Amino acid sequence: MTKKILITGINGFLGQNLANFFNKKNLCVFGIDCVSLNNDLKTTDFIEAPVDLKALTSFNIKFDLIIHCAGGSTVGASIKDPEGEYNKTVNSTIEVLEYIKNHNKNAKLIYPSSAAVYGNAYNIPICEDKELNPLSPYGQHKKIAEDICRKFHNDFGISVSIIRFFSLYGSGLKKQLLWDACNKFQNEEKIEFFGTGKESRDWLHIDDAVNLIYKIYEVNESFNIYNGGTGKNLPTRSILKLLSSNFDKDIKFTFNNLIREGDPLYLCADTSKVKTICWHPQKEIEEGIKEYVLWFKEKN
Repeated sequence: MTKKILITGINGFLGQNLANFFNKKNLCVFGIDCVSLNNDLKTTDFIEAPVDLKALTSFNIKFDLIIHCAGGSTVGASIKDPEGEYNKTVNSTIEVLEYIKNHNKNAKLIYPSSAAVYGNAYNIPICEDKELNPLSPYGQHKKIAEDICRKFHNDFGISVSIIRFFSLYGSGLKKQLLWDACNKFQNEEKIEFFGTGKESRDWLHIDDAVNLIYKIYEVNESFNIYNGGTGKNLPTRSILKLLSSNFDKDIKFTFNNLIREGDPLYLCADTSKVKTICWHPQKEIEEGIKEYVLWFKEKN
């Protein structure tokens, strides 16, 4: 029997890539999002609605896997509207878990969380059992959602896997550093970025992220938490130099030495645990950045 997959937040960056991936696997993809379905996406069924119990039960389907991608997506938005972002992240997670508990007990839930739950980590790889100390409402909301997932697993036996993704990137991403930098490199003469340039991130390509989710889907386990990263972190200055080298002009940029509220200085994944399920990232950052700039130029 063909497996049935539900993706919440299917119109988001991760959701769209997951939908395309599972369609190629010839699985039945269902989606829910509060905005209209992207014309390029194919689903067995799609509901345009907030992620709540009413909308979820209207599918009337027994899903094998639910990937809960819906929720707040940026630190900045969580600072501007903490209550609204809380509702998007925490309340939607409760609704999904209540739906599984009462209507779809055998479904496996994969929850894409964030490295933002770790807070201002030292410049060394972070393992999954590190104490969580989020700096932003976004990170706090993700931590609360994780705690609720664990409670529903402990209390009701729901199968849950949590992935703390680090910095996801790839063609189609229209926000955050790479998108902002490409627009500045193309359109501005005096280019300035936040920070010192020494801040570092662990960059994971979207193709590797999707493959990790699929790998975890295939693992028979009732509860686990994994880091989704490469184990390598690069300073912002190095990423921007790599990005600018793919433009056909001499680009110079500076940093304002201001640290944005809620932004950790360093984030790098310890990937020891995820290696135990035989997953390794495949896309090198140089190749991924080159592909991203080519996509950006085609779209602009």
